[in-house]
Amino acid sequence: HTIAHYSHLNIGAPPPRHCRTSSSSKSVIIMPRKLLLLSTTALRVLVSSSFSVVSQRKLISFPMLFKAKFTSLQARISSGRGLDRDVRTASPQLGGMSLYIKSASDSISPGDCPFAHYVRMVLEQLQLEYQVMPTAPEDKPFWLIEYYDGNMPCLRHRSEAYVDSDVIVQYLDYFFGKDVMLGVGSKEERDEASRAAEVFGSVARYFKCVVDVDGSERDGEYLLDLRVALGALERHLLWKGRSGPFLVGDGTTIAALDCSLAPKIYHLEIGLRTFKTTDNGGTPPIDFSVEFPAIYGYMENIKEMEIWKNTVYPEDAVTWGWENARKN
Repeated sequence: HTIAHYSHLNIGAPPPRHCRTSSSSKSVIIMPRKLLLLSTTALRVLVSSSFSVVSQRKLISFPMLFKAKFTSLQARISSGRGLDRDVRTASPQLGGMSLYIKSASDSISPGDCPFAHYVRMVLEQLQLEYQVMPTAPEDKPFWLIEYYDGNMPCLRHRSEAYVDSDVIVQYLDYFFGKDVMLGVGSKEERDEASRAAEVFGSVARYFKCVVDVDGSERDGEYLLDLRVALGALERHLLWKGRSGPFLVGDGTTIAALDCSLAPKIYHLEIGLRTFKTTDNGGTPPIDFSVEFPAIYGYMENIKEMEIWKNTVYPEDAVTWGWENARKN
């Protein structure tokens, strides 16, 4: 503020002609100018160094009500890194959102990533406008590779970018949802639902286990682990205190956790039919309608929602994705 206030002064110039009446009056005028020169110079150095430090650290641009692993591009503008500069406001404004996600085999259509699907469902539920950017590995923009290790999904919102699906959802819900997605139920109810929904690790281990390579014994071990995880989710959905179809609290309100879980169960349904029928006499080793009817009903309800219909990708995309994963 001080620099801006005094920027119109010609600091260090001779005093005006009408002030040159005596040596004593001249000294009275010149000394304050010298002090002003020193003070403004010091302020310039202080501001410059402070901005330089900010530009090199990870900046959290909304209140730390949760641990975030995102980097604000706005903090890097001064050093010429990241995206185009814009005028920063007190809070993010609507519009200007692009979501970079894994592409399908054609490099054009949305791919099979369940974490990108999660973010898209939240965006749809919050009725936010955004552009989907399916991106093949060779088409990733420079800034995404240079500063975010090419990680996707990545939400670019004007001059900022956020990676990690949970961080993106926290950002969206805090500023544009007013906690309607992450604030469903009490903390205890949210924690309980989160524990019940921890199935994807078991899904991935089971799908990546190839019998011809790993052996049927290991495959059976992973299948048992998957059944245990699904059993915990089934019991949660059957809890007598629930009156709605969703995960958190009494189940009457959709939460971010539903948007996270449903794409993973979708992958499981397809993968069981595609990769595990041969190992089980031609039929999937798990029949949800028989073994886990609550999970089956849960998914049938989700699939009728517009936020699912607007974001779901073909089964072929899921098959292609897991085929590649099983090769590694």
